[in-house]
Amino acid sequence: MVSFPPNLPRDDIFTPRTSARWLKRFDADSDWGGLVDGEPPKRPEPCAPSRSRSSAYAGAACPRSGNWQAPRLNNQIEYVERGKPMPGPANTPAGAVVWYLQDDKSKP
Repeated sequence: MVSFPPNLPRDDIFTPRTSARWLKRFDADSDWGGLVDGEPPKRPEPCAPSRSRSSAYAGAACPRSGNWQAPRLNNQIEYVERGKPMPGPANTPAGAVVWYLQDDKSKP
């Protein structure tokens, strides 16, 4: 088993300059990118916002006209007009029936 002597300063980890950089590592103007001096910070690329898929429960008013698919009804696909009730039973033995919009080219 390896033991380390307690409370002994380790000047091989941080210098006064790298300590100041370490404390500023989360600031917007930080140049901290790792332990190598001058290495540019590695920031993740921003992600595109995810488009949520339109869904509606059976019996609820249809939010958008288009082709809708219900996985709990053997992937049945139905065209439903906006405002009309979504078809099918509210529940199956597997759970609630949820319809998912299949195409984005729906009539407004």
